[in-house]
Amino acid sequence: MKYRPEIDGLRALAVIPVILFHAGFPYFTGGYVGVDVFFVISGYLITTILVSDLEQGRYSILKFYERRVRRIIPALFCVVVVSFVAGWFILLPADLKSFSLSVFAVTTFWSNFFFWMESGYFDTATELKPLLHTWSLAVEEQFYIFFPIALALLWRFGLKIVFVVLSLIFAVSFAFVTWDLGALSKPEAAFYLLPTRAWELMAGALAALYMGRPNPWRPSSALSGVLSVLGIALILYAIHFYDKHTPFPSPYALAPVLGTVLIILFERRGTWSFPILANPVCIGVGLISYSAYLWHQPVLAYARYLSWHEPPLWLMAVLCGLTLLLAFLSYKFVETPFRKGPIFPGMTIMLPAGTAGVMLIVAGLTITWTQGVPGRYAANHQAVFEQYDDPANYVRGQFSEFQNAEFDGTDQRKKLLIIGDSYAQDMLNAVLESPLADKFQLSTFYISGRCGNLFLKRDFTDLIAPKDRELCAKRPGYEDETLQARIEHADEIWLVSSWKDWQVENLPESLENLGDVTLARIRVMGRKNFGSGMSLKRYMTEFETGNENIMVEMSQGHLATNQSMNETLSPAQFVDISNLMCGNGKTCRNTNEDGLLISYDGGHLTRAGAIMLGHRLTEWLE
Repeated sequence: MKYRPEIDGLRALAVIPVILFHAGFPYFTGGYVGVDVFFVISGYLITTILVSDLEQGRYSILKFYERRVRRIIPALFCVVVVSFVAGWFILLPADLKSFSLSVFAVTTFWSNFFFWMESGYFDTATELKPLLHTWSLAVEEQFYIFFPIALALLWRFGLKIVFVVLSLIFAVSFAFVTWDLGALSKPEAAFYLLPTRAWELMAGALAALYMGRPNPWRPSSALSGVLSVLGIALILYAIHFYDKHTPFPSPYALAPVLGTVLIILFERRGTWSFPILANPVCIGVGLISYSAYLWHQPVLAYARYLSWHEPPLWLMAVLCGLTLLLAFLSYKFVETPFRKGPIFPGMTIMLPAGTAGVMLIVAGLTITWTQGVPGRYAANHQAVFEQYDDPANYVRGQFSEFQNAEFDGTDQRKKLLIIGDSYAQDMLNAVLESPLADKFQLSTFYISGRCGNLFLKRDFTDLIAPKDRELCAKRPGYEDETLQARIEHADEIWLVSSWKDWQVENLPESLENLGDVTLARIRVMGRKNFGSGMSLKRYMTEFETGNENIMVEMSQGHLATNQSMNETLSPAQFVDISNLMCGNGKTCRNTNEDGLLISYDGGHLTRAGAIMLGHRLTEWLE
């Protein structure tokens, strides 16, 4: 196909915002839409190549796969190997185990499924996963497996049938995004999986079919320039105005997708807008965009992993520069020789690619099987790791056992009902690890912190984040009859959540409504915060120097919310958990008296933390 320099410029417009978004730069809060731009470009280029081969009678599925292997595998495997070596020296056992399993997923082209299944509230923060970004490559690779075969079969029935079928795929996929599997219903699945991304690939494919017609509509140079700039504006709008709260993918994705299609269809030599994308800088960045995309996540993830706090923007800017340098070197010495040089001509490329893939699979599964090779560390370090093996399971392990538990009228102990989210799970553990376990009958009820632990006699759906509304509509709340029965019979009710500001504002009304239906004493348990989620890594670093009294800075958001709760609620209603565990300052010691870490992620408690909170609660209640 004829080279279009503006497409490389479009790649630059896609990759730079992705990198800056992941680096945390302001004004690029929607930089993730660069991935959507890449999907449209891929759909366009692949379809153009395949249609050209079909028209000229030289279509070969093996030749297609050979080209894809040359384009994708060398640079990808290079980044995976370097990340693997770095991870051996940097990652703690649990994280190396997860990383190694992700290597297996990347090598076998299902990393989008892997990261979808691994995504969850207690999972390692996404910005700390070196290979997270490969989910989009997996989506494209799955597209490459099915699309060429389907297109070749449909081609026999004529171009119109091909256009109709691809349009139907576009419509069905977009319908999934809009109604059933979209970001408002199943956000993780919608984000990672091909069925809800196929419409973006089809948008590019349909653009390729349209441009391949004998006489496609060609507007004047002036109008083409206007339409191209409109496309750029739509992409820039999404990059700047979208953020992590924007439901995605959803109809919001139409802006970058439509913008990309407009550029593909109407940007061309001779238009006044052509130099915007087809300039040497944009073209140069576009040429190395694949390598830049591959390198940026490992570079940023490991930098964050090694930091006790979020790295400053100046350092992130340096790391972005390092990413581009690595991308240039990778493009020059890895991508180009395999794509254009004499290395492993023809189908012989499959042998080294397959061998390297098998080696990575074996290495990934071996390290996964060995639980991240804890033997890399000294015996005293391994003892520390054992304390924090699967900490999320400890947090939530016992809560379900007490879910909706019925109070025994013959039991003389007070009836305690704990309502809330994972922080309520923490609270139950604190009770069970303390003398309070002998003083109370226990019952629990789970209400997600995203949905609001509030008993309001009015609809407050509009206060919930848009991406959480459908999820919250399906989950039971205070309207649940069993919960109402427990509320009626309880002696004490503890409300425990990762309180948001909008929830704090409505707590007085909620407490008043609860007071109308129960004689129980109601306590609102405040939030807790132990700095960033790198506590265990920092703990191990401090452990090396014998300093186990780790002081962490509590987040400004936590301090502000805690202050608001102190001002909104009376002392009889509010229990300042942060004060109980950390005192009145802005810092908190993240170890107990024995030097054991009390929080593994900056919010949830280890067993040592639950024991500490339980005993301090016991003293406070007495």
